[in-house]
Amino acid sequence: MSSDTSPSSGRLDAPARTVGGAGGAVTRRQLPVTDPPWLKVIGTTLRLWLRRRVLRVPDSGTVSKLRRAGLTATVIVAAAVAVGATVLLAGSQPGHAARQPRQHAPAKPVVTPAQAAATANGQAAAAWIEAQVSQQVMVDCDPAMCADLQAAGYPAGQLVVLQPGGNLPAGGATATLIADTALLRSYSARLDAAAPAVIASFGAGPETVQLRLVMAGGATGYQRSASKALAARRAAGRALVLAGQLHMQATAKQDLRAGLIDPRLILVLGRLARRDSVYVVRFSDAGPLADPSLPFRAAEIDGFVTRQGNRKVTELPQVLKLLEAQPAPYRPELTVTHQAGRTVVTIQFPAPSPF
Repeated sequence: MSSDTSPSSGRLDAPARTVGGAGGAVTRRQLPVTDPPWLKVIGTTLRLWLRRRVLRVPDSGTVSKLRRAGLTATVIVAAAVAVGATVLLAGSQPGHAARQPRQHAPAKPVVTPAQAAATANGQAAAAWIEAQVSQQVMVDCDPAMCADLQAAGYPAGQLVVLQPGGNLPAGGATATLIADTALLRSYSARLDAAAPAVIASFGAGPETVQLRLVMAGGATGYQRSASKALAARRAAGRALVLAGQLHMQATAKQDLRAGLIDPRLILVLGRLARRDSVYVVRFSDAGPLADPSLPFRAAEIDGFVTRQGNRKVTELPQVLKLLEAQPAPYRPELTVTHQAGRTVVTIQFPAPSPF
């Protein structure tokens, strides 16, 4: 009778298998386990799913050639879709983003304080020239200054662009102005001699922009013409004061006697005083830092209201009509303002004053 005491499961515990000699037990070397390629895993999974769920064929069953071809094509398409999704997913993960070329912002030009000051002075000069200078006057300038003048509204046909090595304007019968800039001074050191009279100046130091009057004969010709013009203005101003038809403040009377008033302004005020009662508040000039020998081109006048009996009568309409009827070049620009109950008319002629 057998004395078998093995478990009821029927399994026998096998002794450890030895490899090698008869006496020594050698542990079996484990081969490295490698994961199957992930494309193969995806393909196998899809094939089994389609076989079981779509074709309804057991794992041990056979599939016809036609159905097998369709199954293979479906697996390939599905695998391709899975690959694309995997690539997109990997690209969206941190650390897997496609390396983009580094974009370098364009370097901003470095503007020095001197360049900024030169630009600001040039733009201020251009605005003043457009507002104050007769648009019949030719203006010589460097390329940047000419561009500023044209942008400010000065007629392009009245601008002459000066280039390095070019001749400076020599002056002539018609008035010519030159915009003296740092760039233009680097072209030539003879600007003072060619255009000695400064009618306006903007800024200070090396970046100063000056508007100069070009005279025939340079500095010598300017001194000769300026002396004659001053003598003529003095004679005309004193005659107007002695006539007693013009009422004015003491300072304005002194300026008129000294010959510091533009001859066009003297002529128009004389015509106005012969017809209406005019009071000159002051003479002025909008040219900043101009040479003190240059005449004033503007006058502020009031006193247009008079009494006739118990009522006040204004002569302003008649005054404006007379001023607007003046022929060129004696037709001034007029500005009417109201100051503390007074009506003030500013009469102004464009630069430069005639010599």
